Amino acid sequence: MVDTLVHRTLGEKRIREICNQWGLDEKDKDIIDEVLVEWQPLIGRIEQKVEVAISKVGDNPRIKQIIGALLEISVEFTKKRLEGGGTSE
Repeated sequence: MVDTLVHRTLGEKRIREICNQWGLDEKDKDIIDEVLVEWQPLIGRIEQKVEVAISKVGDNPRIKQIIGALLEISVEFTKKRLEGGGTSE
């Protein structure tokens, strides 16, 4: 299991559900996990997060779905944190 604040807040199951909704396969889900790990120290640094995502996705034919899932995960994570839910570091 990957250990990031996003994973601890949303849970592995919810992240996988979002990935499944976007039609991602296991390789794509691994890319999502890699991006979320590299995003951990980039809180609030949107431009750097975009660069990480692009470098990890590369020429994957499902780039739109992967980015869509990442955005959905990010929005859900942010909402949960603003509501006071999830874990704290």
